[in-house]
Amino acid sequence: IVGCANNSNSPNSSASPANNPTISQLKATVTGPKGELLYLKLYQQANGDYVGEYTPVSIGQHRVDVYYAAQPVAGSPFLVPIFDPKLIDVIQSPKELTVGQEAVVEVEWSKCGGSMLFGDVELKVSGGPNGTTYNVVQENLSSTHRKFLFVPNETGLFKASLLLAGHHAAGRN
Repeated sequence: IVGCANNSNSPNSSASPANNPTISQLKATVTGPKGELLYLKLYQQANGDYVGEYTPVSIGQHRVDVYYAAQPVAGSPFLVPIFDPKLIDVIQSPKELTVGQEAVVEVEWSKCGGSMLFGDVELKVSGGPNGTTYNVVQENLSSTHRKFLFVPNETGLFKASLLLAGHHAAGRN
């Protein structure tokens, strides 16, 4: 299970309030997608910043509320989408490739929690004797259903990497 928070106000980034805060002035809670409270461990870094860690137990939107001196810090609450890339469904993929013929890979990711990622799914294809990187055209069928199309122009072994929010996704047939 993976979390994805990549902005400067994300709970993965550290922020240090003025006046050298102490851990007793800092409070953070994590609420799972079904309203469950999750254990959060706060650590002070060598530079005085704080980092919080938690282990999600389900996919879905998690809410992280962070308070300093009983006041919400800038950007709080943080919404962190949690997803499982192993739950992507590969609906169609070629068993063989033919030079000059379009190859289609079709995937659907609503069951993995990836619908919160606004369609951040991509396919990277490379191969042939020169390790050519191929242009892959995307056809959106819905917000969580996509076809990827490419045309191999040489013979050889090919590698296709399916990524969900930058994380490798094995997918399932």
